[in-house]
Amino acid sequence: MGGGGYIGDPEEGAAIVAPLKQLGSPAVDLVGPMPYTAFQALIDPFAPRGMLNYHRGIHLNGLPDEAIDTYVDYGTEIAQVSSPMTQSVIFRHGGAVSRIPDDATAAGANEAEFIEADAQVHRFGDGRFDVVISRNGLMFFDDPEVGFANLARALRPGGRLAFTAPQGLDRNEWIMVVGAAAAPHTGMPEGIAPGAPGPLGLADPDRTTHILHGAGFTEVTLEDLTLPMRIGDDVEDALSFIRSIPFVRDLLAAAPAPE
Repeated sequence: MGGGGYIGDPEEGAAIVAPLKQLGSPAVDLVGPMPYTAFQALIDPFAPRGMLNYHRGIHLNGLPDEAIDTYVDYGTEIAQVSSPMTQSVIFRHGGAVSRIPDDATAAGANEAEFIEADAQVHRFGDGRFDVVISRNGLMFFDDPEVGFANLARALRPGGRLAFTAPQGLDRNEWIMVVGAAAAPHTGMPEGIAPGAPGPLGLADPDRTTHILHGAGFTEVTLEDLTLPMRIGDDVEDALSFIRSIPFVRDLLAAAPAPE
């Protein structure tokens, strides 16, 4: 099975794929013009809501021999350890899509910079960014007042901050059920108290709003978001995930041996 796409003039695309069609008579030929949004939707059945996916390094500006060699080497290794649901693909962006300036779309990030740093104190530079986005990370600030003020300085005037953080224990069934079962044997973990750096660091909406206002943010809006959380395919898989959480791992290691 072969697949590909050309983004640009349909006639030019047809001329490019014509030699491929001369290689033989395919069992099914689905090559034809389609809107880009329809092309994006083709992968929807393979990435349904709730599925745990891991994507890494599949978008390339070119397709040199080094990229092909790496793909073959890693593809062979992945095939030995992956599940039947694993797919390994390469997207080489050419044609019209490669001629769009980086700042012409919301996703223009050809020159993205990856930094491993403590966002609470890292010097991002004043007024450099339009948006700060975090998924379940900001509640770990040791000093949230300092941390959010640092992020506010990094934003341009009118910039936005969007983040998610867990709500209280009573809203996190997966923590309550497991914690209640383990507490008589392990005790309560440190860092899980509301307001302390950790999973519940921003669980109090009034406190969080006060911190954001103090850091210089305006028009603060907090949304109550409640969704199912899939942490495993079965009980053993879910327990494996829970045991991998650092404070859970430390609790289990320090727990007395069963009598």
